[in-house]
Amino acid sequence: MEVSQKQRIDPERINDTEYRMDIQAQLVSAIEPSELKLGKFTASVTITVTYE
Repeated sequence: MEVSQKQRIDPERINDTEYRMDIQAQLVSAIEPSELKLGKFTASVTITVTYE
């Protein structure tokens, strides 16, 4: 998936009422990994799902 782009994803049917999709993301940062300090890390993502 690309940032700020729409993409159609067809979920895998598990049973009559459940569907699943696997989504993977990569961390994009202006800071070099070697400059990151040890400690807690927090991130957030917003995914909008539109049913057709």
